Amino acid sequence: MSQQLNLTFSKHYALLSPDEIYEAVDQSLLTRLAEDRRLERKPPGMHGQALGPWFSMWANTLPEGGLLVVGMEDKGRFTGCHKLGADQLNRLEKSHYVYAPDARVESKRVSVMATDGEDSFVVIFRVAYREDKVVHTASGEAYIRRGDECHKLTQDEIRELQIDRRQVDIEKEPVPLRYPQDFDPDLIRRFVDGVKKVHQPLQQYDDVTVLTQRRLGRMSDGLFTPNTACALAFARDPGELFPGCQIMFLRIDGEVELSGDQYNVIKRIPIEGPIPRLLEQAGDVIASQLRDFSRLGEDGIFYTAPEYPYDAWYEALVNACVHRSYGLKTMNIFVKMFDDKLVIESPGGFPPSVTPENIYVSHQPRNPTLMRAMFYMGLVKEHAEGTKRMRGSTPMLLLL
Repeated sequence: MSQQLNLTFSKHYALLSPDEIYEAVDQSLLTRLAEDRRLERKPPGMHGQALGPWFSMWANTLPEGGLLVVGMEDKGRFTGCHKLGADQLNRLEKSHYVYAPDARVESKRVSVMATDGEDSFVVIFRVAYREDKVVHTASGEAYIRRGDECHKLTQDEIRELQIDRRQVDIEKEPVPLRYPQDFDPDLIRRFVDGVKKVHQPLQQYDDVTVLTQRRLGRMSDGLFTPNTACALAFARDPGELFPGCQIMFLRIDGEVELSGDQYNVIKRIPIEGPIPRLLEQAGDVIASQLRDFSRLGEDGIFYTAPEYPYDAWYEALVNACVHRSYGLKTMNIFVKMFDDKLVIESPGGFPPSVTPENIYVSHQPRNPTLMRAMFYMGLVKEHAEGTKRMRGSTPMLLLL
């Protein structure tokens, strides 16, 4: 018990992780915890099938899943499970196997004093987050935690999560474009030359063989079928398949974006095309909008520099194009230049296992095939160096 108390109170209970709560849990700790991003309470009489959505929810919720306490009411009353029969308890404790079989769950009974004064216990389930797959209920539905609610995912939302967790490899999906007619020959040439520079044994191969070998399409019956990554990197018009494959540059007058009668966007420039062209054109647009500032150096000479370092904003632009979610086909990348900051908004959340805390040391690309193609074209370095360079260059550039 002393070990539990030390763990429970060594830091504020609101900061405890689900694992720490599970290890230290007792009635005193449960009394202090509210329903939040870590914990959900349920009464003892719930049928196991009704718990299925909650097992699915925690298994799908970043970053650590969560806890389900059965025998405790919404307002913190300890009803307890002492009135349940042996068969009911057995069904309860194996309910995740039946109603959310892909969830990774462990459980235990924790002694409590019930509200009616009886010695009792609650059953607490620790549901781990699964970064490798979306967990469905036995009826085929999937859920996730949003705020303090159990949100049922739509089919589009499920697909987006499956893409993030590599259950669906959107990069490798074939596209209805013709090769070579629908592709930019200059970009193909630049890519193939880059591959051959790195991989000397490929010198003898033609362009299609190199594309196939780099997983950018497949050969079938003598025809090359390109995939999504190939289209995004080299198609003349990838917007035909992915309308959101564009960058919208906005120059905003002021420090806050306004709307309606106060709308303060003074320049709006849409940029379209395959990713290397997007980067080239967006880079020119951003550079043309940057102001230059002069400062007096320690040597007594005035030096002029742009308001944002090139390495910082260009790396942020590359990351937005390469690591965005292309499952969100209609969503654009936005570059918003305010008077006091530059904001780059990229569709999609963090890839699995990447968090705001570890983003500068984690290397978990959402689109590895696309990223490798950009590497051969000299646009990325592939070892998490870019985010470190952005952080060290300027505090006024925000990547969302």
